Amino acid sequence: FNAFRTLANALEATTRRYSDVMEAHTGNNTETYALCTAIASERPGLVAAYAQRFGSLWGHAEYRELKAWMSEAKEFLDLHDVAQMITRRGGVQDFENRVKQNSVGVFYWSTRPQSGGMFIPGSDKTHVNARYLLLNEISKKLEGGFSLDGRYDNGNSANITPTHLIHLLYLRMWLDVIDAKPLESECVVCGEAIEGKNRNRKYCGDACRQRQYRRREAQRQ
Repeated sequence: FNAFRTLANALEATTRRYSDVMEAHTGNNTETYALCTAIASERPGLVAAYAQRFGSLWGHAEYRELKAWMSEAKEFLDLHDVAQMITRRGGVQDFENRVKQNSVGVFYWSTRPQSGGMFIPGSDKTHVNARYLLLNEISKKLEGGFSLDGRYDNGNSANITPTHLIHLLYLRMWLDVIDAKPLESECVVCGEAIEGKNRNRKYCGDACRQRQYRRREAQRQ
C-alpha cells in the first residue's frame, strides 16, 4: 500500500514537471520536446521497479500499458485524499471546500493535476458525503475482486482472497477508514472538535449552524 502510494506520488510529480515545462518553454519546440521526452522516460522505470517487487496490479496474466498505471495512480491518490479527510481532524472542512452541492447531488473536485470530479447523491451532512463518496468509488474498484476460500478442516471458516493486488490496495484503504479512531464530538459542517460535554451538539458554533441553514435553503430553491 505505502509502496504504491509512493509510486503514485512519483508519477504525479512527473506530470507536474511535464506541465511546468510545457508552460515555461512555449517558444522553443526543440527544447520543450527534449525535456518532456526526458521526463516521460522516467515513468516506465518507476513502474517496472514496483512491478518487479510486488507484481502487476492486475495480475501477470493481464498486460496493462503505462497509461493504465498512470490512470490508476491518479485515481488512487484522489481517493486517498478523501480517506485522509475523513480520518484527519479538520479534514471534513477540506472536503467541503472541494465540493459543489445542488438539488441533484454533490460534485467533488480534485486538486490534483489532470484529475476531474466525482459525483454522488448528497445529503446535508458533509462527513456523510465524504464517506459515501469513498465507499461508492472503492466499491467500483472492488467489484468482482474477491473470492471466499473455505477450509476443508473447518466448514465454518473461510479466507477472503483478493483476485489481484489492485483489489487488496483499495480494501486496505477502506479498512483504514473504518478502523480509524472515531472523531468524537465533531462538527458536522467543518469537522472541528466541539467543546463541552454535550455530545448531541451538531455544530461547533453559530457560523457553521448558519452555513448549514443557508445550504439547505439553497437546495430548496
